[in-house]
Amino acid sequence: MKTCAPCKVFKPILQQVASELGVSVQYIDVDADGLTAQKYNVTTVPTLVLVDPLTKQAINRKSGTLNKQELGRFLLSSV
Repeated sequence: MKTCAPCKVFKPILQQVASELGVSVQYIDVDADGLTAQKYNVTTVPTLVLVDPLTKQAINRKSGTLNKQELGRFLLSSV
């Protein structure tokens, strides 16, 4: 799996904010798991898809990298 440069920048930010907020994060390789990427309409990376754990439906999404403050606001506004 090759990781894009923006993904490499965004991943540690996502891990830190997720840890601070107590949210679960799952990563997918869009090349290796094309069905999941297709299911959630992921056409660019990085794309963050918030999924309802009960219905498995996407409830919000954001493409591109976010800084720590932007990511925190996005996650908190989606709950």
